[in-house]
Amino acid sequence: MLILLSSDYSPRYKQDILRCLAAPIGATVQFRYDRVHISDSVLTQFRSARYPMAASVCSVASKGVGLLKLIPVRAVDILLTREHGSTVSVALKMKDVLLAEPDAFTKALDGLSKGQSPRKESEGSSPVGKYFFEIDALPHDVQQGSSLKIWEQTVALLREQQGYEDEPFFWTILASVYELSGRMWAEVQ
Repeated sequence: MLILLSSDYSPRYKQDILRCLAAPIGATVQFRYDRVHISDSVLTQFRSARYPMAASVCSVASKGVGLLKLIPVRAVDILLTREHGSTVSVALKMKDVLLAEPDAFTKALDGLSKGQSPRKESEGSSPVGKYFFEIDALPHDVQQGSSLKIWEQTVALLREQQGYEDEPFFWTILASVYELSGRMWAEVQ
């Protein structure tokens, strides 16, 4: 299982999380990472990847000291990766929304990743760790589903992070891309 993190450090990174939350099941979202933020084991996998690859998108807080709080957001399939010099683009197919208690999830993911999860030694320091790494499986207490209830609970957890507390709107499309395309096709005929 691959873990892709995006933070609230910049508007672009924050928008990655918001796009993942808003996208219908089956939609494609693209992330981009500098190679220095990707674990060596993940970079090695890209060279012999068999797609799709199971993954999860999580939001990581940019403020704090010690382990930076993680909130699981979305289960995804990685459809394609492209290396462009010092960066890697990743095409993600949206699946179910994820939900877990952030403190327990953060500690569990750090253990599962053998300490690769981002952390800061002091508030003014830069984070150390990776933003794209591998674990064997998600912690057992992570919920996964496509209900509005799970989506709302995930949004409520994100609103507790400093980067999202002033976010005026969170959007979602309840139907899948396939349901939407079927409806549009039926309306055209």
